[in-house]
Amino acid sequence: MQVRDLTGAPPDYCVAIAQGHNALRADASGCTSIRAAGAALASFVPSTSWTDGGPIVERLPFAAFEREGGRGAWRAVLHRAVPAAGERCTFNQSGPTLRVAAMRTLVASTVGDDAPDLDMPRPR
Repeated sequence: MQVRDLTGAPPDYCVAIAQGHNALRADASGCTSIRAAGAALASFVPSTSWTDGGPIVERLPFAAFEREGGRGAWRAVLHRAVPAAGERCTFNQSGPTLRVAAMRTLVASTVGDDAPDLDMPRPR
């Protein structure tokens, strides 16, 4: 599946992987994970919650957030070092909200434009 098409639990699950969370689960009700050693399993929905997504947006070097045509979909632009490429690369994705665009961009910067096939109900 293309990262640009991810909605609901799949992008949140991919973000949890990128953030190093443990015991990941995702199903129709959403994504849960353990965020730190000793922490409890908790809901993790960065594409819809500023509580989960805000700290990620603040921490990563996003270069821009813009709305296409001032009213259309949001676009997020992220610059990250890519060791395999030996250079800094620019990633961008769109979404209906700033959070969705930001999380899709983070996922694309981690796994590329093609999201891996995920067996989300099984704990990771």
